[in-house]
Amino acid sequence: MFRSMHRLFGPLPLAVASLLLLAHVGHAQVQPVAPSVETLITTTRFGDMEFDWGRDGVYCAQCNHGRGNARFNWVDRQNRLWIGYIEFESGFIYPPNGRGEWVDIGAAYYSDFGNGPEWVFSKAGSQLIYTRYAPGVPITPETTGIGLATMVNGSWTASFIDGGLGRISPGPSQSIDDETPMVTYASGTGPLIYWRELSDPIGRERTAPWIGVGLSVRWVTGTSKLAFVNGVPHPSGGRYQQVLVFDTATRKLEQLTFDATEKRGVFMFEAPELGGDMVFITVAARTEMRVYRLVARTLPLEPVWTLVKTIRAPDETPFIATPEPFIHNGKTYVYMTASSSKRASDVTVPTHLALTGIDPAVDDFRMLTNELSPVRLRQDPEYFITAQGPFLYFTRAVPGTETSSPVNEGVFRIDLGLGPRRP
Repeated sequence: MFRSMHRLFGPLPLAVASLLLLAHVGHAQVQPVAPSVETLITTTRFGDMEFDWGRDGVYCAQCNHGRGNARFNWVDRQNRLWIGYIEFESGFIYPPNGRGEWVDIGAAYYSDFGNGPEWVFSKAGSQLIYTRYAPGVPITPETTGIGLATMVNGSWTASFIDGGLGRISPGPSQSIDDETPMVTYASGTGPLIYWRELSDPIGRERTAPWIGVGLSVRWVTGTSKLAFVNGVPHPSGGRYQQVLVFDTATRKLEQLTFDATEKRGVFMFEAPELGGDMVFITVAARTEMRVYRLVARTLPLEPVWTLVKTIRAPDETPFIATPEPFIHNGKTYVYMTASSSKRASDVTVPTHLALTGIDPAVDDFRMLTNELSPVRLRQDPEYFITAQGPFLYFTRAVPGTETSSPVNEGVFRIDLGLGPRRP
């Protein structure tokens, strides 16, 4: 998934929509719990590993040309793109070094542009899309572009998409039912965002009516909409990152948050425990994970985005980062990191992991690791729902110092204790 937050450039167009109500009606209290057991899976470090669609608990052994859907991708320091596998019953990684299949050479390492390769889900089978360097030539903006890897006759074939040179940081729509997957990406030389149909044979791209680097732009599953954060002038003065949504079909741009706090990242989705209503989560002022719900009103009034739940981490680790949702047995869960440092990139202090639901009527926030856990840096958490239930995978390291880098320990996992997926 896209973890790096969006840097901002210039003013937002005036097409921002009308003011929406923000009503805080829920606040989860932190409940102290014993730390979860952290199980070592492999001593290999996978930078920004991303799981195929088997992560949602539906295993398909015959899918993807018989390779299955319990897989993950990663890029090594030599820019080689690899696929490893997850044993669906046990949740263990094989092979332990993650080098199950070699896909391409020239894939950008995840820290080069803030994100690694992403899976493209569709009825035609899973593909990989990523920032790619042209082989055999010096790396420049002109020789860097959007790469796409596809399984053809049992082997991976990788190339640049049509018109993809000079573009970086792709973000695909990720619906397994997609007939025509969509992709958004950024310019490699300036603050422009584009989108297009991935299968368009002549690479026709559309330019977004805002400017930025694109790393927090995400498709709203099952729609033609993009949710993102961007800087907006505030009546009190200054600019604040706010949550916006853009419909690529109608070209309507709408601002969803308005208070004078910086927002970081956004996920928008349908919440089954809230009657299938649309919700989004974001982080405000680095210390609050907020849940907003699109609440219906009596006609002719339109639905309004309403703040329904606010989550805060313990005082010892108040700064929240990288919250990401998943749905399991009819309920939404959000995992995140918590730190004592305001800088999300600070690798000199330990970080912890936490989990919460989004129902405003339920206080279910819990720290998965805490002061009783080993003093470690925990990064890049990702969920995978095995036959036993959801596990949270993450990289763990001894924190660095002013004069030394973190010392990698490998990939660990935590059993979230939520039980197997119900049919």
